Amino acid sequence: MSTIKSSAENLTLNADGSGNDIKFQSNGVEKASISDAGLFTSTTIDATKLTGNLPAISGAALTGVGVDGITSSADATAINIDSSENVNIVNGGKYLRFAYNNSNSHSAFQGWKHLQFGNNGANYIIGGNTATGGSLKFVVNNTVEMSSDNANSHDGTVSLELRADGRATSQFTANAWVNFNGEGTVAIRDSHNCSSIYDEGSGDYYMNFSNNMANTDYAAFTSHYEGDRSSVVHTRAVGSVRVQHWQYAASGKYDAGHFYVLVFGD
Repeated sequence: MSTIKSSAENLTLNADGSGNDIKFQSNGVEKASISDAGLFTSTTIDATKLTGNLPAISGAALTGVGVDGITSSADATAINIDSSENVNIVNGGKYLRFAYNNSNSHSAFQGWKHLQFGNNGANYIIGGNTATGGSLKFVVNNTVEMSSDNANSHDGTVSLELRADGRATSQFTANAWVNFNGEGTVAIRDSHNCSSIYDEGSGDYYMNFSNNMANTDYAAFTSHYEGDRSSVVHTRAVGSVRVQHWQYAASGKYDAGHFYVLVFGD
């Protein structure tokens, strides 16, 4: 038999028997109940009257607490906001996707080591994952979904790649260039992807690359400051290009005070 009793200022409601619930009604209509397992249910709860700390609650059991336009099926901490209001996205090495019309084929960022924007002028950083060679690849016409185990999976065209050694490689940017003094002891004035200049003799030089070319099908161009002379590309190798400086009248090679080499290719 169910009972209601008072003892030492405690009011006890007891629904006798297994499977029986304690029910709360108003005007004959049930408003809340406590099951024999201790589960409390209610038709409404006034959140403005809640105080103190709530116990641990499974998010899977909550409804009506989301934000319009945001859905989540994450089973672990995906976004963390610390006490300094830094927002950290924990994506488990997968991808941070900017999608158009919720289409997976428009993945924009995947597996990046750094993606940081600061407001003090010193922390604007975008960095490539060292596991993929430390480069950033800009891909066009891509329709392949990027995966967590292969950051380079795509079927598009890499139009521009920024590499860890500072090079920006593409079909429309110079892979290497140099401005050097070829008279006396040769000296580089300025360069990109050029490790050294080797003096082969009068008007004869090797431009050595800091990073080898992919093949010898690249295009190399030369120029100089002197008047009645010409500069030519003699031979090409993956690690260097040989260039020469000639004087028309004497039909011989002469040192150049200002010699320029420009290289395009992979």
